[in-house]
Amino acid sequence: MSPKISKELAKHRLDQAKEDLVAAKMLYDGELYKSANNRAYYTEVFPRKMGRKIIDASNIREDSDYDDEFVVDKEKTLKQIQTAEELIGLVEEYISNAKGE
Repeated sequence: MSPKISKELAKHRLDQAKEDLVAAKMLYDGELYKSANNRAYYTEVFPRKMGRKIIDASNIREDSDYDDEFVVDKEKTLKQIQTAEELIGLVEEYISNAKGE
């Protein structure tokens, strides 16, 4: 995450990400994997050290949304949700360690 992002903006994005994660989990529990992939992807706020996972998440989200022949499965969707949870944790850590702005 860029150090130019204010703590207030980071908190706002974190709140949005948490809401999207709740939606992703509800969709996952309802076996709506395509929609869960989409919501989990938008949870991810892209810190640099998560690069490979973000690329994978982006590919899954794009395939889920645009590839009619893509088979959405439980395992890929769970991985998408776990990546979203990990990213939220990193943002929470960033916010707690950031100097007040």
